[in-house]
Amino acid sequence: MSKRILISGLGGSLFPYLHTKLIEAGYDPHYVDSNPVLKYVYPQFNFYPAPLVSDIQYRQFIIDLCMQKDIGVYVPLIDEELVNAVLLGKEMNGLKVLAPQTEFIQLCLDKFSLMKKLKESNISDIPTSKGDTFSSQIPFPVFAKPNTGRGSRGVKKITSQHQLDAYYILERFNPSEVILQPFIEGTEYTVSVLVNSKNQIISISPKRVIQKKGITISAVTENNILIDNLAAKITDTLKPKGPFNIQMFMAKDQTPFIFEINPRFSTTLVLSYEAGLDEISLLLENYENDAVKVRAASEGIFLFRHWSNSFYKIK
Repeated sequence: MSKRILISGLGGSLFPYLHTKLIEAGYDPHYVDSNPVLKYVYPQFNFYPAPLVSDIQYRQFIIDLCMQKDIGVYVPLIDEELVNAVLLGKEMNGLKVLAPQTEFIQLCLDKFSLMKKLKESNISDIPTSKGDTFSSQIPFPVFAKPNTGRGSRGVKKITSQHQLDAYYILERFNPSEVILQPFIEGTEYTVSVLVNSKNQIISISPKRVIQKKGITISAVTENNILIDNLAAKITDTLKPKGPFNIQMFMAKDQTPFIFEINPRFSTTLVLSYEAGLDEISLLLENYENDAVKVRAASEGIFLFRHWSNSFYKIK
């Protein structure tokens, strides 16, 4: 298998750390992103400015790039490209796409449907209402967020109906596009789960969130058997057949509340690496294995993200 790997979203917080780890593991990494300025930020990288994922030309751009550069592995990190990426993996011989199966992706990207499915499966139960059917059945304060969308974009804590009405106007959302959930107290975790194409778990890496602002700023690896069991139940029930990330709270009585599942590698992938889990290599090495030894991350490894300043001059 070719060690030439293509990864989208070079502008994200995984880099440049992940690039260093890929080089150390013997990969030949190539990157795409819609921000052309990144060629000045990472001048030594194999970087190709891409159309927006929403652009009709993006799919053909990826196909052409994979063929021209003989790409063997494609790691899509942008939610909006995931389904098309999986389809490309089925159409292009020799290309492995490290993403879950289509049904799992579509379920996770529809947060309302995901909450309903988790409740029906007795996995997690957070009362959830669409904005257009909300009538204070969930008492304020509530969290409002778009039903589709990534990260913390459009997520607001709302304390009254008046504030909710203003939220729709200011954020330019139709109420039917928004879900509302109660404020939940507990310890927040972000959990990386690595699952292969045979739906076998390869690794589970819980990280207790210390600070969060859109993305996780600070966290620490913390093994937890309850979270391991939760990840196993999700895998058995929803059959992701690829990597995913659980966003959840653990209440004081040890009841788990999952508020989101990202059907892809997480930005906290870097913490998994530092805690001894090379998730990309582990997935490739065990991609079609029936019997897999489940790995755990080393405990007590802390992550703290901070800004760095990059300067460049356009010639």
